[in-house]
Amino acid sequence: MALFRSETEPDAEAEIAAIAQSPPEVRHRPGHPLCPPAKLMDMLGLLIAVVIAIPVLAIVSIVLTLGTREHVKRLEFRLASLETRLAGTAGEAPAPKPV
Repeated sequence: MALFRSETEPDAEAEIAAIAQSPPEVRHRPGHPLCPPAKLMDMLGLLIAVVIAIPVLAIVSIVLTLGTREHVKRLEFRLASLETRLAGTAGEAPAPKPV
């Protein structure tokens, strides 16, 4: 006598036994209760892509940082030249050169 099982519910043990007796090609279909969510070999390509992507992204970030540093140096030089030109027209002393 089961306290929580309704009369219309199939026997759980019989259902599990039927699933276990089914052939492997049936058990490994997506959505089947005994089908594993993903096999390691299926995810191996994704794992390799992630492992390769990490150093590639690090190299790209270093290259972009070096390029940005050059742009900032050029902007700093242009701003200093504008400051000296504006200081000369206003009669003020020129701005000191950046180090």
